[in-house]
Amino acid sequence: MASGVWRVMSAEGGSTGLWFGLVMGGVAWLSAALYWFRQSVAAKVVALFCLVVVGGWFTYESCFRKGFANAELRQLLVIFVSLVVAFVLSWISLAGRSRSQKKVKADEV
Repeated sequence: MASGVWRVMSAEGGSTGLWFGLVMGGVAWLSAALYWFRQSVAAKVVALFCLVVVGGWFTYESCFRKGFANAELRQLLVIFVSLVVAFVLSWISLAGRSRSQKKVKADEV
């Protein structure tokens, strides 16, 4: 969402970027709400969708369309944040899986 606001403030005709940011930010909030209501599988699917669309679009835009040397700071920040979020979500998922396996082994004993 912040990237969309940044885009509309920094460039004339940036309303497309604003709408992209608002829509994808809304989808990310939906993922958070699903997780809040203990729908973790659906939340992870929606979050993965968001990460792929946002990270993929900005990577395509900055690396292939414009060239990495011509990428905007905003685009590079979005790519970086997408990678960090993907790492954190993967780490949380693996940590949860590890705890559930330890619990199952403890129940077997």
